[in-house]
Amino acid sequence: MTSFRTGLFAIATAAVIVCTGGSVSTATAGAYDWMSNKPYVACVQRAHSNGQVITQLYGHTAGVIAYNRDRRTCNRQNGYPDA
Repeated sequence: MTSFRTGLFAIATAAVIVCTGGSVSTATAGAYDWMSNKPYVACVQRAHSNGQVITQLYGHTAGVIAYNRDRRTCNRQNGYPDA
């Protein structure tokens, strides 16, 4: 009986590994594919920093406007939707 349970466990483990391996290899980044685009991420980080500086100098509304302007510029430069 013990060898039957061991064999059943081995078969179940192999099935899980095969199923998991197939699903992982076909996975895509989807909505987060922009994270691997280093120039875009750097541009958005600069936009955020600029927005923070503008906020300190001229207030919250001016900082938000500056950030959105710069972020949209990053989107256009890197081929992302201008949203």
